[in-house]
Parts: sequence; structure tokens; C-alpha cells
Amino acid sequence: SELTTTKIWNADLRYEFYPSEGQMISLTGFYKKFTDPIELVVDASAGAGSRNYTYDNIKGATDLGAELEFRFKLSILKPLSKWKHADFISLFANAAYIDSKVDLSEVVTAFNTERPLQGQSPYLINLGADYKNPELGLTFTVMYNKIGRRIAIVGGDNYGDVWEAPRNILDLSI
Repeated sequence: SELTTTKIWNADLRYEFYPSEGQMISLTGFYKKFTDPIELVVDASAGAGSRNYTYDNIKGATDLGAELEFRFKLSILKPLSKWKHADFISLFANAAYIDSKVDLSEVVTAFNTERPLQGQSPYLINLGADYKNPELGLTFTVMYNKIGRRIAIVGGDNYGDVWEAPRNILDLSI
């Protein structure tokens, strides 16, 4: 089928607080309304027993969510404030919760009557720490990432939705 460009209307409200240099706390609430979002779907015209995939527009979808984010230096913790390397270490994190819904009113082959937007995780978590020592020219970062279960491919009459399982990722960078 012929694809239509997706239009997104977005509104968010964000509060940011910077207690000192290199430190930040923020809280965000957001809403997104998608018109004609594009999703990866099972091609219903391929016939039973065949798994061909295509991209297709759906009528609409919404995302409603919240995000919390922070970054601070380890030196703000009183017991560690006298440690020489505490100023070189930062801890950071962000976490988001997203409730997404699609409008399936015009999808004849929809497997479900209600589902999340394809590719949209209901939550994500990012945690990390970095060490930046300009005297040594050394930067070391460790990061942990987790996403929630999400639809990888939208199903149809003969197949259910294909789901991507949550995964944990650990990254190290020097």
C-alpha cells in the first residue's frame, strides 16, 4: 500500500533543577498524538502459511508518559566529599514510563482490538557512572540499559503480534 507521512503533535512539561555545576535533576511529563503512524506488519495479502512483511499506516496512536532524570557528582555525598577522586566521578540515570495506544478502528485484519504502538516499550531504564580525570586524560564509563517488552512486528489474521522480550545491556567505555 501507499504510505502517508506520519504527523506527530507533541506536548511536554519539564521541570529542571541544577543544584551545582555538572549536576541536574529533571522531571518531564509528555503526550504525543500520531496521525498515520507507520508500523512493520505481517502482509495479509501474502496468504496463509506465508510470512511476508511490509510497512503500513494505521489511523492513529497516542503516547502518554513521564521521565525522571538526574546527574550528580559523587563529591556531593558528605562521607566521600574529601576523597580526591570524588569530583571526577558522576552518577547518572533516567527512567521513563510510556503508555501507548493505537487506533485500530480501520484495521480489518487487526489481531487485537487494542495494543501498544509497534516498537514502543512501556518503560526504559538507563543507569551509569563515569570517571573523567583531565590530569590523566582518562575517561571511563559504565552504563546499564533496560527496555520493556514491545511489539517488533504487528500480526494479522493468521499470525499474532511478534514481541521483543525485555533485555539488559551493559556497556563499558574507556
